Amino acid sequence: MDTPWATLLLAATMMSHLMFGYMAFITLGVLTLIQPARVPNLRSLVDSMWPRWCRLVILDLLVLLVISYFLVPTFLDRTFLNNSVFLDTVQYDSYGHSEVLQGVVKGNLFDFNRFPSLTILLALGFAVCLYRWRETRYLMPVVIFVFWLILYFGRATWGPFIDVLPMSRFLHMHRFIAGVHLGGILLMAVALAAPWSWAFSRKKVWYPAAALVLTVLVLLPVYIERRSYLVENASLIDLTRQATVAEDADLTALFRTLEQLPPGRVYSGQQRGSVLPNWSDDYYVGNLGVDDLLHLEGLDMVGMVYHGFSLNSDVSINFDEQRRDHYNLYNARYVVAPEGQDFPDFVQPLQ
Repeated sequence: MDTPWATLLLAATMMSHLMFGYMAFITLGVLTLIQPARVPNLRSLVDSMWPRWCRLVILDLLVLLVISYFLVPTFLDRTFLNNSVFLDTVQYDSYGHSEVLQGVVKGNLFDFNRFPSLTILLALGFAVCLYRWRETRYLMPVVIFVFWLILYFGRATWGPFIDVLPMSRFLHMHRFIAGVHLGGILLMAVALAAPWSWAFSRKKVWYPAAALVLTVLVLLPVYIERRSYLVENASLIDLTRQATVAEDADLTALFRTLEQLPPGRVYSGQQRGSVLPNWSDDYYVGNLGVDDLLHLEGLDMVGMVYHGFSLNSDVSINFDEQRRDHYNLYNARYVVAPEGQDFPDFVQPLQ
């Protein structure tokens, strides 16, 4: 790939999702180490790798230059990034080798709660690639899959050794599953290509037809499960749309009232994963939390936050709706709650 296109795509990946861009950088570095089996000696090995290393360094520098307006402040302000104490440690440390490998063997990593079609394809593709390991194109999927599988073990397995990764203290290592899936998808493609390659090498038309039938049968459980998921998702979206339309007049009046009142934060419960249960856990319009709708309107909120990278995140979660001093401390001036919800006497109803 030409360097300008590679720079553009890698920079776009980094800016679209910082974690995936980070993983793309590391993957490219690993791929430069893959060498054909025909390299006769160490000198030839270095000579063949040197041009790739140079191109990789140039590519990395160009990408870093393009997104420096974002990365430089992030790096300089890294001391202000919060590792929330309320997040499950699995998010930072991943699951460990035992659970990850069991997930692969049992099919949960690629076929959770369905027939393990993709896991079977993964195993077949892995076997084909190992059989043809002398060809670089077959070695690449194996390297990507195995490398990210090992990293997906996380700090739970590797302990402080995992800290050789840049910015490792801030990484949600459970997301390394995306690298495992990337390598797995490539291995599955190799497995699916094998019968098609064999079929097209034959002259009779029924061979490709047989390959098509085999492909459909193998992937049918995936299609069925995905279709049922999408149908359910569409149904939930439709129900939520109907609910928001039915409540539109009241919601609009609520938003306008809050926008016209003197400045102050709005409290509508501690929804979505609070440490303790809260009345807002059941305060919904369709499948949208009322606090989601208030956030969407652009109102200044207090309560559960959407991410924990701000140092204030863990403090915000500690807001106590029973304490008057907390309302003053957090500048919580308005409460949006279901009718009949009990609050202290100093919380007076406006409407």
